[in-house]
Amino acid sequence: MSIRRLSFGSSANEARTPRQLQSARAWEFRISPQHELSEAYNLGSGGAAKLVLDDVENGHFDVSRTGTLVYRRASSGAPALMTVQWVDSIGRKEPLQARPGPYRALSLSPDGKRVALTVAEAAGGRDVWVYDTQRDDMTRLTSGSIVTSPTWSPDAHHVVFLFVGAGIFQAGVDGASAPEILTVGPLLAPSSFPTDGKRLAYVDGKADRFQIWTLPVADHDGHLEAGLPEPFLTTDYSDQSPSFSPDGRWLAYESNESGKSEVYVRAFPPPSPCGRRGKPRREPPESPAQAAAAHQREPA
Repeated sequence: MSIRRLSFGSSANEARTPRQLQSARAWEFRISPQHELSEAYNLGSGGAAKLVLDDVENGHFDVSRTGTLVYRRASSGAPALMTVQWVDSIGRKEPLQARPGPYRALSLSPDGKRVALTVAEAAGGRDVWVYDTQRDDMTRLTSGSIVTSPTWSPDAHHVVFLFVGAGIFQAGVDGASAPEILTVGPLLAPSSFPTDGKRLAYVDGKADRFQIWTLPVADHDGHLEAGLPEPFLTTDYSDQSPSFSPDGRWLAYESNESGKSEVYVRAFPPPSPCGRRGKPRREPPESPAQAAAAHQREPA
């Protein structure tokens, strides 16, 4: 095990919540809301992302109040290789035909036939690809990027994703055209669409905590167009991993309101910006998708 320390900032006033945001005068240290990047980005005063640290073993890091980052280095300079597998309801695993690779952030298409994922590149970037499980074929959607959080549109025609330092982008799944901007922001991580595809839930990490927003979305001539972003819930806690129920009436999400990570379910749209919170589910926490489904099954 190799431990290294890096210092960010010069005063305790510049230190923010560990694992979320570390500000230091002219730049910021960030980890994505999904915690799978294991990288630090210098966003600078102009907001352009610059990778400054990419050898962190996933999740093995912390930040002191004085701005010191301590982390465990990845075992080697090369990205770790992983296999993609099916897992059934009783835990049986079946490897897919895709050869091992530096895969992260898997997202299954609505029809279950394709997988959107990110692939770490040797040069330090991370791009979005789509793997067709029936054809055993990979299609590249981005090139030379730093991206994560790929999320399928309900009709499986588009994948939206976080382009670090720029915003949420969309790309056609055939990879025939260049990705297009959907909404602008330095750290906006898309997470979930309801079945009708008319709204996208995402996490905004620009403050000292994660907050959930939603974005009206419409398909015009094969391109997604966004309306004005709307806050889902404004709190003093970190809320993330939003997941719509299939009918779009409920939103499950993860929050640290109780001092530990728990899953909450809340009606959508909420009755007011400061309305009543949802109730935490049983321990261990379910996934947001499972929690939303369980809430729908409860009697009125």
